[in-house]
Amino acid sequence: MIELKISLSIKNNILFDIKETCSAYLFFLKILNSCDPKITGFYGQGESLENALNNKLFSIDGYISSSAQIYLSERLPYATSLWDGNPDEAMSIIFAGVNNKTNIIIELERYKGIYDIEKLIKILTSIAENYTLNYFSVFFSNNENVFPERLNVGWVIYLPVNNIIVTTNECERIEYVNIGGNKGRLFIVKDVYNCLNETHRYASNDLEIELVDAGFLPLYKDI
Repeated sequence: MIELKISLSIKNNILFDIKETCSAYLFFLKILNSCDPKITGFYGQGESLENALNNKLFSIDGYISSSAQIYLSERLPYATSLWDGNPDEAMSIIFAGVNNKTNIIIELERYKGIYDIEKLIKILTSIAENYTLNYFSVFFSNNENVFPERLNVGWVIYLPVNNIIVTTNECERIEYVNIGGNKGRLFIVKDVYNCLNETHRYASNDLEIELVDAGFLPLYKDI
């Protein structure tokens, strides 16, 4: 099954503060719900599906379970994965604290309502209004990186750089981002991206090579 993945990193490790962590999960739930109303809650893991569905931690109405802090505290500040409780079209969100940053990965089935460029820009904008981004990348599980040790370019990538020149004609849009403490460039390979289309995947690879040649696509270990 091909999945849509949103990978991002924000400055500061928010996972050392359990209240801030809970607020962040609720914040991301509301962002995702605004793009796909079917995403209405986050659940913890369980030994069985029934057990997991009885472990609802966050709800779109602002509800935070009394067990949420206990559940998260047992796992933080390393990595904690929650899901939306839909066994057929599941999405998951993972927070991982690394030094002075928080890495976040959101995985969704491709046909979720978030499969839309304007909704992805909305997600980026909402996050940028509240956090300082190290990067923001959207790609598919079948994307093949030219440089697997570097950030995945895929469909969309935001980098906090300004003095950047990209000559490839494969990038359909390059938008300047100036939101809160975030200033940089948003590269959109295609407005309508088909992960099964080789031409689109090759365009992603061309942009990836161009960014590496320009010295702007960092290694994962350096982010």
